[in-house]
Amino acid sequence: MMNAIEYDHFAVYMKKDNKMVAYSNNIVRNDQVDYATIKFHPDYLRFYSSNALFFEMNRYYLNDCNKLYVNDGTRSIYHETNIQDYLIQKFNFRKAYCKLNVIYRWDIGSTVKLLYPFRGIFYNSQHKMLKKIGVLLKQEEIKRG
Repeated sequence: MMNAIEYDHFAVYMKKDNKMVAYSNNIVRNDQVDYATIKFHPDYLRFYSSNALFFEMNRYYLNDCNKLYVNDGTRSIYHETNIQDYLIQKFNFRKAYCKLNVIYRWDIGSTVKLLYPFRGIFYNSQHKMLKKIGVLLKQEEIKRG
């Protein structure tokens, strides 16, 4: 089947107590794999659980299954993360830029235009709703850039 989609799941367990300390849910499509959901238990990162997870997934998909590439997805706008830099440094991943196309409903578009000059105030806010507006405005900034 040309557009067949499969789902794979990987996990890392601590040997001494059989505790799951990292996992990934992956979407497999034709010649590519998307690392869709990845979680690490922060108390076990010092045991290199993230290295073990990415090493084994990359080995399996790229070497054993001969997939063309694996994809960790897009960077998060909502919260800061270093995962992309980590993957570039440790596993030779690369950034692939693309153009962001966004079309707003008329009222949302008008609001975005009105608030855009004040985007920094919203994006740096600690208030949950204001932060979400800030993320929308950050998305608009990326679109314009």
